[in-house]
Amino acid sequence: ATSLLLYGLDEIPSQSGNTGKFLTTNGSAPSWGTVATPGMTLLSTVLGNAGGSSTVDVETTFDSTYDSYVIMITGLNVASNGVQIRARMKLGGSYVTSGYRYNVEYKDSTATPNVNRSTSADNLAIVGYAENVATSGTGANTTINFYTANPSNTSFSKMATWDSVAKAGRARGNQGFGDNTGSTAALTGIRFYASSGSLVGGTFRLYGIAK
Repeated sequence: ATSLLLYGLDEIPSQSGNTGKFLTTNGSAPSWGTVATPGMTLLSTVLGNAGGSSTVDVETTFDSTYDSYVIMITGLNVASNGVQIRARMKLGGSYVTSGYRYNVEYKDSTATPNVNRSTSADNLAIVGYAENVATSGTGANTTINFYTANPSNTSFSKMATWDSVAKAGRARGNQGFGDNTGSTAALTGIRFYASSGSLVGGTFRLYGIAK
């Protein structure tokens, strides 16, 4: 025989060009489907300016392909010592400067944790205290993981969670969450910046997490 019938369904479709696919059906006819890549998929990379820049925008490939996204930032420094690293969302085509709520716990290796919160801010304060190389010495840098979900869904407010760790005069870490209440428009970018001075270097990688 040259074909196989499955419970009376149409014949199995052609094998040509279907390497790595699996047989599926819509209930009436079989077809070849693809297997989603497990885990995280690297979508885009932005390199921070080694000389410093006022903002770093991660915008490429935020869409409905994935339900969840994470921006992983490594090797980030700041020009001014003791500044916050902040984030804003690009909603409906522009970066929003109002309507943010957040709660973030600041921790370090020598002091009791403290909490910073706001019910109406112009940003998400994701890192409470970043030190530069001039103050902390060789090796100072900050690593951040920034998570968000459903960027293209226009029925939901846009939310985020994040964590960070920094090599500074002491070990510092942050964990927080926040949202924007001003718009349910599609999220198409995240802007990172320092409360004073510039961001120096860093690699900003955007990953999509498989559905």
